[in-house]
Amino acid sequence: MEALNFRVQASTKALNHILDKLLTVTSLIVVPVLVASTLVWSVDKPPRQDLWLSHDVTVSSGTSTVIPVGLPVTITMPMRRGRYWIQLEDAYRRPRYVYPTQVIPDTARFDFQNLTVTVPDSLPKGSYNVVVHIAYWFNPFKDGQTAVRISSLTVK
Repeated sequence: MEALNFRVQASTKALNHILDKLLTVTSLIVVPVLVASTLVWSVDKPPRQDLWLSHDVTVSSGTSTVIPVGLPVTITMPMRRGRYWIQLEDAYRRPRYVYPTQVIPDTARFDFQNLTVTVPDSLPKGSYNVVVHIAYWFNPFKDGQTAVRISSLTVK
């Protein structure tokens, strides 16, 4: 009985030794790969695109007007966990009015066809660009961004 117990202990020690060596070798491979992936993700520059599609719209000052700014355009890209917001920008690309942020459904497309914008009555006279900003998950550390000018707005 003691001989059997000794053999079981010896084979358990040998198995533990093999598993320990295997874990060591695996760690030596996996840890540098994870560190390299993290470094690449942290220094990789996310894509930024600016698209300029446009049609002209004129509205009167002091009236809150809903205008369709949608175009028959679809952007297709990996946009999981994306969001977008619309803003009115002046000629120097400074935001003059920003609409609330909306979440993009978990898809790889963004359609511009059904977008409408309510022009605030407090908006001063002048020329503005209606710009849709799309931010999407690029990697665990950064978001990609696309800006699309979809309309030129003149307030008179």
